[in-house]
Amino acid sequence: MRTYILMWNPAISSVKMDEFENYIIDPTQELNWSVWDYEDLDFEDRFFLVRVGEGNTGIVMSGTFVSLPWQGEDWSGKGREVFYADLDAESIFHPDREPIITTAQLQEAIPDFDWTDGHSGRVLTDEQAQKLEALYMDFILQRYAAYGEVDDFYDIETPNAYISSNALYPNAHLQEYLHRTRGESCELCGYNYQEKFGADNPHHNDYILIGNALDGLSLKDFHCLCRSCREMERDSAITEKLRHS
Repeated sequence: MRTYILMWNPAISSVKMDEFENYIIDPTQELNWSVWDYEDLDFEDRFFLVRVGEGNTGIVMSGTFVSLPWQGEDWSGKGREVFYADLDAESIFHPDREPIITTAQLQEAIPDFDWTDGHSGRVLTDEQAQKLEALYMDFILQRYAAYGEVDDFYDIETPNAYISSNALYPNAHLQEYLHRTRGESCELCGYNYQEKFGADNPHHNDYILIGNALDGLSLKDFHCLCRSCREMERDSAITEKLRHS
């Protein structure tokens, strides 16, 4: 999976602020964007849309591509060869009305990428993509905790999470990120489905939150547990061990 940075400058873009606000109101509308590094783009590749230019700049949208690149009319009217790809937005943020990951934060986290200018649709290196995903996931966790929207981010409805039936499971995208960056082994017993049955095995351990979701969330609060360890009765000693590991 590749990660692409799309650029949006409302002052010169064919997508103006009022149209962007319509996407926030109805994110089911069809949406596509120009992609400079289009040659290797594929379904389900990741994108982040960054507002540039004047005003509050930074990440205003994230999601995945849901088409292969296709050639279309130049949005700028200059007659250039331009390729687009269709987008599926998972999150949209109004830069003037709510917190966003700012350009300054992006520059501090990934200084070897130009976050203020350049072509739209540039692909990040694997190292840059991992840094951005970690920054973004932490931002999302804090946002949901601050707004009290835990139910929207998790698969079951409860603000508490322990090794028990009350466990909170992060959504599919965060699960995939945690598995990719932190591995598949249970942090209590070490059991790993892939090591035992091979990489094509459909079963895997789950990451769950250990702690209280409304106390403030962080990626370090999620821990990988196999089914057996997850179904144990709540044990304060085990909980504390994971919370401080």
